[in-house]
Amino acid sequence: MALGDATLYKVKYVTTGVEKSIVGLNSSLSPSNSGGVFSKQYGIHLIKNNVIDLLTTKKGDRVMLPEFGTNLHLAVFEPLDNFLFSEIQFEIATALATYEPRVKIINFEVQEIDATEAFTTTVGPHSTEAVGLTSESQLLISLTVAMKDDVLATETINLAF
Repeated sequence: MALGDATLYKVKYVTTGVEKSIVGLNSSLSPSNSGGVFSKQYGIHLIKNNVIDLLTTKKGDRVMLPEFGTNLHLAVFEPLDNFLFSEIQFEIATALATYEPRVKIINFEVQEIDATEAFTTTVGPHSTEAVGLTSESQLLISLTVAMKDDVLATETINLAF
């Protein structure tokens, strides 16, 4: 056997099936949910919905899990400054590390939005809609997440408060 002989070495590519190994129920009540409530969902799309549920749930709302969720809804009553933006980032990072360990944060932005321009401005690099966007929204959180097992599968989540 010679090290330079390419005929002796065969490379086999094995698919990991990471996308199909993460299975759960879709709990989204969004009108864009084509499969209906409690339909099966796989991979990064399931994780995206779980992250949205986690970030939009108020702490204390989940039965038997009083620390599940975030207090992001309280941020709109605070002065919108860099200190608040770093507190929001810490709150989200802590919630994801605790309740969604399958997620890796790729990109994270918190910014103030002008309510009058909110409906004409493109939100985020990949999407033009944000969860919770109303004419009173003041705060936009743009979060790009990936599965830790498959960093190429990413989703961008835009939340407006």
